[in-house]
Amino acid sequence: CFCGEEFSYEKVFYSHLGIYYCNNCKAKRPLLKYIAKAKIFKDYIEIFVNGMKFKSYLSGIYNAYNLLSAISLGLELNIDPLKIQLALDNFKTVFGRCEKIKIKNKEVIVQLIKNPVGAIEVFRTVNIDNKNKLLIILNDNYADGRDVSWIWDINFASLKGYKNKIFVSGLRAYDLAVRLKYAGIDEKN
Repeated sequence: CFCGEEFSYEKVFYSHLGIYYCNNCKAKRPLLKYIAKAKIFKDYIEIFVNGMKFKSYLSGIYNAYNLLSAISLGLELNIDPLKIQLALDNFKTVFGRCEKIKIKNKEVIVQLIKNPVGAIEVFRTVNIDNKNKLLIILNDNYADGRDVSWIWDINFASLKGYKNKIFVSGLRAYDLAVRLKYAGIDEKN
């Protein structure tokens, strides 16, 4: 909080987002101008912002927040909701961010993870349809960041119920395998 105290939460939605308040100075989350409800599916999101329906071919709750942000900005700038939807229809992902590619006639979705919160949200997205194999790659190249200790802050136990194979790869595959073992993921999986 601005007074230096930590916020308390009545409800947490995602990472630090939620209904917050300060016990010290009584600051709290302001009234919201744009309110959304999202339905997250394997291949798309339906999001209702102030009662208006939008659809995007992204997935994951973190992308629902991204959509809410983009749609709210469009509405704030008085852009016609049909034009906002057209922009969503024409949106193309960038490398590694919900990127869908074909390899030997199979669809592969690439999700770049750079921190524990991102990892948990990607795992939530993966668990929507856990019929597919999961490959987790961990590298420590300069662009990736040399310190991979952040993998110990990830709740890998959220993958315990994953119904299909989980593979590890990358320069730090063994570190990842050890982390999954400590999380209780069956190594035969």
